[in-house]
Amino acid sequence: MDRTAFVFDTIQQIKLATRPDELMAVLAKAGAQFGFGKACAIASIPDNAEDFERYCYIDCWPAGWYERYLERNHFDSDPVIKKLRISRQPFAWHEAATNPDRQAALVMNEATEFDLLAGFNVPVHSIKGQLATVTFAGDRFDLPWEDRPTLMLIAIYAHDRIRELMGVRPLHPSQQRPLTPREIEVLKWTAEGKTSQDIADILSVSLPTVQSHMTNLCRKLDVVTRAQATARAVRWGILT
Repeated sequence: MDRTAFVFDTIQQIKLATRPDELMAVLAKAGAQFGFGKACAIASIPDNAEDFERYCYIDCWPAGWYERYLERNHFDSDPVIKKLRISRQPFAWHEAATNPDRQAALVMNEATEFDLLAGFNVPVHSIKGQLATVTFAGDRFDLPWEDRPTLMLIAIYAHDRIRELMGVRPLHPSQQRPLTPREIEVLKWTAEGKTSQDIADILSVSLPTVQSHMTNLCRKLDVVTRAQATARAVRWGILT
């Protein structure tokens, strides 16, 4: 698979979606390419279960699981939710469920009753402390490490787009503080997969200078990770 072509083709389809259900269908198809053919979801992760349904979009989720999840208040015990709060990087469900307590194990076991056997979550944090996630579910987890960034970028872009369809659109940097030419340059090299040290060497500047540019551009884009910055920059045409 040409990962770059796949990412931009999928992003283009997501961009053209005019309804959440259209977008979720594209996202589900993308997930299926990596073995997650069961379901996918985009949801906010609030501080407590009372506001859990602030926004939640799902595609092909097993009938009855979502209702049981809410009814039995699994939100407070779910090891995936707990890991989402502390992780900025995507992770597999089994990576979140290491040494689970009794209640956490119960959540994971009940999920298997609905054929939710394996999954992959992409956390989406904002500088303001808001948290959301994009979830992919399947029969087994066999996503290679080199494919994680591909699915992560698609997921983050899909989250931003569905929020836009909801009428919640972060201000474009031009409406706040525009990115400087050097910040855009750093962002472009970041999108190429270069590390901060790589970029420092390419631009003949110090590592702290690159890190400072990265901090500033992430603040302007209201993101906390390089992947989020790349996805938002693609969305707004900053990298074209």
